[in-house]
Amino acid sequence: MGPPSFAGRLVRAFSARPAANDRRANAAETATTSSANLDLLRAFAVLLVAGFHLVKFFNWRVATMRVTDFGLLGVMFFFVHTPLVLMFSLERQSAGAGTSLFLPFMVRRCFRIYPLAILLVTFVFLFRIPSDLQFGGFHLLRQSAGNFLANLFLVQNVTRQKANPGVLWSLPLELQMYLVLPALFVFFSRLKAAWTAIVFWWIVVALWFATGIFAGVLPLSEGGIRSPAEALLKFTRFGPCFLPGIVAYKYWRQPRFLPAFLWPLFLALCCSVFLWRSAGEPVETGWFLCFAIGVGMCFFRESRKNALTRATKRIARYSYGIYKLDELPQLVNVLRGEMRFVGVRPQLEKHVEIFRAEYEELLQSPPGITDLATLTFRHEERFFHPGSIEEQYVKKIMPVKLQLALKYSRSRTPRSDLEILIRTVLGLGAPSAAWKDAKIDPTSQSMTDFFSRNSS
Repeated sequence: MGPPSFAGRLVRAFSARPAANDRRANAAETATTSSANLDLLRAFAVLLVAGFHLVKFFNWRVATMRVTDFGLLGVMFFFVHTPLVLMFSLERQSAGAGTSLFLPFMVRRCFRIYPLAILLVTFVFLFRIPSDLQFGGFHLLRQSAGNFLANLFLVQNVTRQKANPGVLWSLPLELQMYLVLPALFVFFSRLKAAWTAIVFWWIVVALWFATGIFAGVLPLSEGGIRSPAEALLKFTRFGPCFLPGIVAYKYWRQPRFLPAFLWPLFLALCCSVFLWRSAGEPVETGWFLCFAIGVGMCFFRESRKNALTRATKRIARYSYGIYKLDELPQLVNVLRGEMRFVGVRPQLEKHVEIFRAEYEELLQSPPGITDLATLTFRHEERFFHPGSIEEQYVKKIMPVKLQLALKYSRSRTPRSDLEILIRTVLGLGAPSAAWKDAKIDPTSQSMTDFFSRNSS
């Protein structure tokens, strides 16, 4: 057997996580990450959760209103939002020939949740930080080895341990949703009719209530578990909050006919109905509002740019900040010397062969986790038009990325590497000085215009 080809050597060197995988995920999520309506939903969730913590911490009593319902409703809004975005991510992941869905999906999700969770749990436990939010401030939760381990592995709801810190109570539910979402994606991908997702949701809700009624455990108690049926119902209690995200995924590409200005009014109405009807059974009430949001969001036209959409986009953007932790697995490649922090991003072999001359030069240095192109194309999905995303990427985006990579590799300094790292961590764009003598200025609106004029 002869020596490996140039492209083969490059692909092995770049095998940590090809940029093309990131691009496919970004393109798949174009409909969601660039959706002003979805940004508004996430902003509502963020503000409700933040408002709940402020109200409770400062002991602001609002007549007889259950302020804890604010936080619960915000979390349930997140439960609708997250599966929708992840279904699009799985859609792109499944487009890669011969790639497994479950393992790559779970590895990436775990690195988005566990590092920060482990840090918080350990810090709170070791230094005995008061983290149980009550009216008027935080109280010190009674700690034990069992509670620490349950929080460390995010199985509090299974072991019936209290979340410590309290803000982590919903993470076990998300993690367990991740375990079943790939299977649900495969199942619903084979069902062409969108209405099947609605039928599935109603079946799940009917089975949950039927089990509770026949077992005689409804309404559920807030205390311990009296029977296996009650254990099952408590474990699956938030399932109907996640499923509307799948309903929204199935209906997302349907024609929209409701005016965009009604979408924030609809969300405000859902909040009002929840606070009015949630007494006694807030979770079960939330199911139907989550379902209404999951179905309803697919029929409102996208909001145009205005002060509200700009504000909600900023809130949604910064609420994603901690999710850059999914880059942590690549630190292993850096420690092994296979990658470095700043360098051209990995690519697929077929793309390397197309731009062989450029990569002959770029191959002289290891690939990196971030670079100028990463900063420039932070929202790469915005530059795609209807049609073949693969063709647009190769013809329009890759030449610009390679121009940036070649220019930077010929003039890089330790100081410029440090600046790129800082900008990556802070979520900033590329420095304007990087585009001196370049054909276009990617830091300005002219970049979008450039791709629009050259989209054929």
